[in-house]
Amino acid sequence: ATKRASKESELRSRLAQVEELLAGALHEMHEMVSNSRAASADAANAKTASEAARAAAGEAEKEMEGLRSEVGRLAAAGEEAKAASEAARAAAVQAEVQAEVEQEALRSEKDAAVGEAEAE
Repeated sequence: ATKRASKESELRSRLAQVEELLAGALHEMHEMVSNSRAASADAANAKTASEAARAAAGEAEKEMEGLRSEVGRLAAAGEEAKAASEAARAAAVQAEVQAEVEQEALRSEKDAAVGEAEAE
């Protein structure tokens, strides 16, 4: 009977150890599930942030393309203005030369008229 009682006591002790190990394993499994859920939520948040960053990059690229186009238009307008300025400068020089030629012709006419008047 004492052997049997000793055996039962040993079996109860082992059963308590197994229950303790099972409780620990169950606790670890709950932690793993919790960590897995947290990691899954983190991954979903990272995916959302990545998608938002990708969309923002797309918008920035569109804006940059618009700015490049505007710079191109401004450069073309600048070239046109430069060409118009050069044409105006050339016309002014030509007008100045023409004015000098006409002024010289008037002087020559005046001198000739004075010469005729003095001759008479």
